[in-house]
Amino acid sequence: LLGWFAHPIFIDGDYPAALRAQIQHTNQQCGRPLAQLPEFTEAEKRLLKGSADFLGLSHYTSRLISKAGQQTCIPSYDNIGGFSQHVDPKWPQTASPWIRVVPWGIRRLLRFASLEYTKGKLPIFLAGNGMPIGEGSDLFDDSMRVNYLNLYINEVLKAVKEDSVDVRSYIARSLIDGYEGPLGYSQRFGLYHVNFNDSSRPRTPRKSAYFFTSIIEKNGFPAKKVKRNPLPLKADFSSRARAAFSFPSEVPSKAKVVWEKFSRQPKFERDLFYHGTFRDDFLWGVSSSAYQIEGGWDADGKGPSIWDNFTHTPGNGVKDNATGDIACDSYHQLDADINILRTLKVKSYRFSISWPRIFPTGRNSSINKQGVDYYNKLIDRLLESNIFPMVTLFHWDLPQALQDIGGWENPSLIELFDSYADFCFKTFGDRVKFWMTFNEPWCSAVLGYSSGIFPPNVQDPGSLSYKVSHVIIKAHARVYHTYDEKYRQEQKGVISLSLNTHWVEPKDPGVQRDVEAADRMLQFNLGWFAHPIFKNGDYPDVMKWNVGYRSELQHLASSRLPSFTEEEKNYIRGTADVFCINTYTSVFAQHVTPRLNPPSYDNDMELKASDMNSSALISMMHQDVPWGMRRLLNWIKEEYGNIPIYITENGQGLTNPTLDDTERIFYHKTYINEALKAYRLDGVDLRGYSAWALMDNFEWLHGYTMRFGLYHVDFDHVNRPRTARASARYYTEVITNNGMPLAKEDEFLYGEFPKGFIWSAASASYQVEGAWRADGKGLSIWDTFSHTPLKIGNDDNGDVACDSYHKIAEDVVALQNLGVSHYRFSISWPRILPDGTTKFINEAGLNYYVRFIDALLAAGITPQVTMYHWDLPQALQDVGGWENETVVQRFKDYADVLFRRLGDKVKFWITLNEPFVIAAHGYGSGVSAPGISFRPGTAPYTAGHNLIKAHAEAWHLYNSTYRNSQGGVISITISSDWAEPRDPSNQEDVEAARRYVQFMGGWFAHPIFKNGDYPEVMKTRIRDRSLAAGLNKSRLPEFTESEKKKIQGTFDFFGFNHYTTVLAYNLNYAAAVSSFDADRGVASITDRSWPDSGSFWLKMTPFGFRRILNWLKEEYNNPLIYVTENGVSRRGDPELNDTDRIYYLRSYINEALKAVRDKVDLRGYTVWSIMDNFEWATGFAERFGVHFVNRSDPSLPRIPKASAKVYASIVRCNGFPDPA
Repeated sequence: LLGWFAHPIFIDGDYPAALRAQIQHTNQQCGRPLAQLPEFTEAEKRLLKGSADFLGLSHYTSRLISKAGQQTCIPSYDNIGGFSQHVDPKWPQTASPWIRVVPWGIRRLLRFASLEYTKGKLPIFLAGNGMPIGEGSDLFDDSMRVNYLNLYINEVLKAVKEDSVDVRSYIARSLIDGYEGPLGYSQRFGLYHVNFNDSSRPRTPRKSAYFFTSIIEKNGFPAKKVKRNPLPLKADFSSRARAAFSFPSEVPSKAKVVWEKFSRQPKFERDLFYHGTFRDDFLWGVSSSAYQIEGGWDADGKGPSIWDNFTHTPGNGVKDNATGDIACDSYHQLDADINILRTLKVKSYRFSISWPRIFPTGRNSSINKQGVDYYNKLIDRLLESNIFPMVTLFHWDLPQALQDIGGWENPSLIELFDSYADFCFKTFGDRVKFWMTFNEPWCSAVLGYSSGIFPPNVQDPGSLSYKVSHVIIKAHARVYHTYDEKYRQEQKGVISLSLNTHWVEPKDPGVQRDVEAADRMLQFNLGWFAHPIFKNGDYPDVMKWNVGYRSELQHLASSRLPSFTEEEKNYIRGTADVFCINTYTSVFAQHVTPRLNPPSYDNDMELKASDMNSSALISMMHQDVPWGMRRLLNWIKEEYGNIPIYITENGQGLTNPTLDDTERIFYHKTYINEALKAYRLDGVDLRGYSAWALMDNFEWLHGYTMRFGLYHVDFDHVNRPRTARASARYYTEVITNNGMPLAKEDEFLYGEFPKGFIWSAASASYQVEGAWRADGKGLSIWDTFSHTPLKIGNDDNGDVACDSYHKIAEDVVALQNLGVSHYRFSISWPRILPDGTTKFINEAGLNYYVRFIDALLAAGITPQVTMYHWDLPQALQDVGGWENETVVQRFKDYADVLFRRLGDKVKFWITLNEPFVIAAHGYGSGVSAPGISFRPGTAPYTAGHNLIKAHAEAWHLYNSTYRNSQGGVISITISSDWAEPRDPSNQEDVEAARRYVQFMGGWFAHPIFKNGDYPEVMKTRIRDRSLAAGLNKSRLPEFTESEKKKIQGTFDFFGFNHYTTVLAYNLNYAAAVSSFDADRGVASITDRSWPDSGSFWLKMTPFGFRRILNWLKEEYNNPLIYVTENGVSRRGDPELNDTDRIYYLRSYINEALKAVRDKVDLRGYTVWSIMDNFEWATGFAERFGVHFVNRSDPSLPRIPKASAKVYASIVRCNGFPDPA
């Protein structure tokens, strides 16, 4: 086995003498050559000998050997050695029949190899050792493998320590489950389980993964000892003097400057993504809480909490009658939790201590050692992993024994809470340097004692929540002073509490009463607890005033809001070292005058709260309003001084999310980015961010139906395995980068385009000309479509549009404003040929284009003419339009007229604009003219087929008849988005992104710019789906060989329109669904950090422009490219200072410059559009123009926007000269 290969390499360059002798003996015994051992030449032996720097060994099991009882002369490797193999029946079996667990064998093998081959001169690397479990085994609890690894690695350690074998590595087989040869996937060697039934192949750590991690961390099996690690982070936790007296907040507070500063922000400015990093010692973490994850509800002497009692009470309102009895079983899965924390690369872990786990009765007379041991072990393991513990003393799970004496209504809890906290400081404080007394006391007071939906389920909306909060605030202050006076000097930690609030935006920032209502809601939520602690020791004046005067009107003897004595105020003021905030979403607030009775906390605020969609305030916790984060942090800074702030909870709950939780990625991406803006742009002293939550857990009344976890937890499995979601990988990336730094490739590039680069602007006939029935023009399909009810937004039409038919001079002036050398416009087919045929040429229409072209040339502007920009003569549509093959000849005839009559002046021709839109939207979805949608699986392909043939006919006509005399160029304009995979690590998403681009751009580019035929992916998928649906051939028409030859190469350049990028992922449609979308099998989304435009489909994604230009270069052999459209829309009131369009144009054109540096043969750029115009189905609502067209003025003046000046500057400079 071993010597066959080791002896030649490590000894003398030849096979072992025993091997050669045995083969010779066997051949003699059998009287014929049973085996033939080749001979090495002397030169080969010299080459072999010593050809290794180390000995690599794989080992799995051992055998007992005896002499073979009988010689067998059947040629076989097994019959040559003269020995028989046996196993001891006592050796444990594994899922593989050839692997028995014999740990002592690996030590003996290593000792043998060392003595026989390496002789202490070369190291040994163990390259493979492990055992499989079977398909029927527990998928995650591979305890037998844990035992195997434990025993085998220990024997390796003995070989190193006791036998002096130079072993340098141990490699476990294997990282993940894989294909095991003839056994397929029936045997699983992986430390990580792979779900082969899931297309994304998620990896979930088994118990053995956690065990192996612990071996690695300890580098073996060190003797157990108590270890008190120093702080892993150099955090600035120096003690600070208690804040001096601060006057109470004004009404509204001075923090109203936040609304003054931000509420008038344009949406583009508000949402624009910011690149940068946080301070070097920024504390990245994740959060959890005891009741939500620990389980072990009655394990090892733990006492019941109010949540144990509540969830065990029928009719409690918890979804699916769920409990936290087991939850994530973190009490028994500490290794699993540490492993995923390490994988996330967090610097901190915020968790809570279960008061009844260490004090079962809530009192220090009932200390539970096992519970204390659990937290000691957790803290030690965190510090060993260089993870900083942030500990919450109370996260809602009050010991039931204390609730039995009144809970937080009873002031005696102040003393009991202090006793509990004192024990925690004394026991854990040598290692814990960040303490929070309470988590979200607002929830304890309001949800527990006002609405009563949380335990202890007391419903007293008018008084008791105020009384309870009064006790909680005093309990917090008492604990703070205990830490400050007894432990701070020695332990050098910080102590605070975690408060919570939504950001509150005035319903109308221009209405003072709404501003006051927003401020009031913040004071009643956050200020209720923050104002006494961070300001003057007392409640906000607005709370005291509102509750006081309403109590008086209710004929009460005193305010329902208790008062602090002066001594208590002084004691409470300044009892926090840092500001910890939990926040998830934002709401609107507007002033209302509610009823007086019955008294309630909600009515005391005198406001109406609603979500950002103006609907009733339902599930607002899950509304995604990232910009509220920046405003809230600024409000805290203004209201409480620039105290260090830690975001201790922020996350998104989803119902049944998959592992590809893209929505949660967007949530964290945008919220963290707003926090980054607050830190970098606004000077907020932000020190840390903790995502909620580490893993799925018991989400209070939602039970297990609402999932916040970066890690998925399988609650149906006894071991509660944790599997990383995509959001976990994303968060790790953010932590690694310490924020969102600008990638090198996204940095702005200063430089100029090549000399002779063409700068242009664009329009289209139906969108700008108007004069829909003037001078003999025929009807187009867009005339018909726009006069059909419910087809166009606001019932707009192109009857007048920009009236360019009568405004040649004005259009030329607008072009001169830009300084462009070219203008791309289209000719209206029905204006030239009213019925689409050459039976009658409308000279008046033709004369308009002659005059216009002459005016352009006189102004030094070169015309770039599109022959067809979607406005087919209605007469041709009446006989089938682009579905009727006769349209191919009609288009050729039309082209012949244009070449013959205008070709002496026009040297740049484009046959068709965006044939994808014509086919897919005109004949598939029906949202464009002619509005056909009832044959989505055939009509688009038929139309596309004829469009391609029509283009080829026109190209060949020009090439053979007009090119020599006129000297122009002719091609087609193709449009395509760029597509990125939603999850780049998911192969299905990667393939979906490729498919998206091929079905959009490749549909028409592949035949023309490659081989005369459709992309293989289109042909294959449409054919397969057609056959699966019972058809006998593909719904995609086929080109004949002669047609392919005629189509291939019908271009002089690549005309390209591009606007945006999508994130693509696979979507499987039922076989019976016949449509373009089903054939493509792709769904798309957009990243919420991408700036919006006035069009739902258009997000500002400049990076995609460079990528798709490079894709065109690689896919189509670097053709000469002209960008024939690129631009962005706006909606709403006209705005001449169009900063969003300036951003778009600068960034997109800069990406085009980078593409030129990438050797893309880009020759020109065209902005869409020269002016606001009729934007198809949206009418005039979407404005792409760099000139504003004032439609309320009958003269329709063209007024330059700020973007026109910026574009003119880029044109004049031929790019972006370095300002330095």
